[in-house]
Amino acid sequence: MMDLSSKLLLGFRRLVAVSLGLWLLHACCLPCAAFDNTPVVIIRVDDCRVDDPMTSWRQPRAALGGKSPYQYAKDRAIPIVWAIIASWPAANLCLSWAELESYLAVCGGEVASHSLTHGNPQTESEARYEITQSKAVIESNLPGRSCQTFVQPGVWTVFGLDRFYKLEQPVGQCLRSTYTQTRAYLGGGWIVGSTPYRYGLFAHEPG
Repeated sequence: MMDLSSKLLLGFRRLVAVSLGLWLLHACCLPCAAFDNTPVVIIRVDDCRVDDPMTSWRQPRAALGGKSPYQYAKDRAIPIVWAIIASWPAANLCLSWAELESYLAVCGGEVASHSLTHGNPQTESEARYEITQSKAVIESNLPGRSCQTFVQPGVWTVFGLDRFYKLEQPVGQCLRSTYTQTRAYLGGGWIVGSTPYRYGLFAHEPG
């Protein structure tokens, strides 16, 4: 008669054998998907300009096989976060609402606000208007799409969100109540035109 330890050992061996058999059956009989190690690429585009041939998303480029950057990226289904200056599509300064919707429908990605006018607001009310109205304009022109990200213009030298304590100030509170996230340019040592920009908030407080 087998003692308890021997019974447990036998049961364990049977369990291992059954598990191994099931694994081999799964590995040998089911079709295997080819491993795809293609890197995931997500790009953020600010402004989406079309008015300057040097930076236009509609301008064909020899380096892209004669395609525009817009068509080249769309053909490759590259997800893009489009940071839109909400008053620019109507002024034909950037991609149209139809072009943006077509791209998002094919390639995915996200629509973000890059403010209403890309101006440098001088009062709290002006800053809050840029924040809230840009979201409203974007969502009204891209029905069914939610604008949850605000990308601060680099020219926001008065109300740039570059310190944590500013989250509690009126403009910071407006950003927090309007968007899920915000992405900032401003920071110590930042100079207009410098590359790369400093992104996000600084961890230290004044004083």
